[in-house]
Amino acid sequence: MTLLSKIQPKRGKEVLRLVRNHGPISIDMLQKMTQPEMSKKNLRKSLQVLRTKHLIDSLNANYQTTYYQISQSLPSRLASAQILGLTTEEIVRPLLRRQDWFHNQWCEYWALSIKRQFPEAEIVREHSIGSHAVAQRVLQLQQRDFDLMPDFLLIFPKTETSEATYIAFEIERTRKSDKRILRKFRKYLNGTKIDGLIYICDSGRLSETIRLLYQTKLQEQSHRVKHYGDHFFLFADSLEGGGPTLARLFNAKTQQVSFNNWCGYLLSTKWTKRRDENFK
Repeated sequence: MTLLSKIQPKRGKEVLRLVRNHGPISIDMLQKMTQPEMSKKNLRKSLQVLRTKHLIDSLNANYQTTYYQISQSLPSRLASAQILGLTTEEIVRPLLRRQDWFHNQWCEYWALSIKRQFPEAEIVREHSIGSHAVAQRVLQLQQRDFDLMPDFLLIFPKTETSEATYIAFEIERTRKSDKRILRKFRKYLNGTKIDGLIYICDSGRLSETIRLLYQTKLQEQSHRVKHYGDHFFLFADSLEGGGPTLARLFNAKTQQVSFNNWCGYLLSTKWTKRRDENFK
């Protein structure tokens, strides 16, 4: 009998891999990430077996929500490494503060959704930007700027048919002061080399506040991206962004935008030749 003999081997391995790659993570988020999507009942069974086998740990964020992460004891890491075809060192995961779990899993959801559409792309999370040479160069970080880093940076490497392209992502759950939002926008618009900026908001009210600040206070002042200013900035009015294909993205004029097509245009068009009217 294998370690995962009590559950469907492929699904059990998939759940273990998702917990390893993206935990701490809730069952609701795990369900969104499974392909094809598992029923909550079967997912709960899989998690219970993985817990019984001491491959994952459960963590209580509050009395309502449980998060799961891959177990970090040496015997557990050895077993997980065997199942996933990894080394024990690759099973080691950084510790996250409890208050960061919810925000982190939404970053992981977007990162996974993007990687499934663009497997060639690289995603650099905020905690890795300081040690990533390309990310530092693109964001032009100085010591005083480290509170202005994005939640993650999406990097498309240059190829024979496409330009190197860099897109910053911010996940906003709470209303920040106008001063702080404008400071971040000014940095992205005039103090970086990014090609696009996406704000992921947890409500339409919050996304509209941020959109209006961009459109009325900053868009016309930015000479670097003024020629495609309506499409430099996109926003989502929900954390889920419309599902796995990220279908609910809008430009600065609230026109719905295909994430896939938007990225394709940025990749295929030099920065100086981009125009709002040519985005499809």
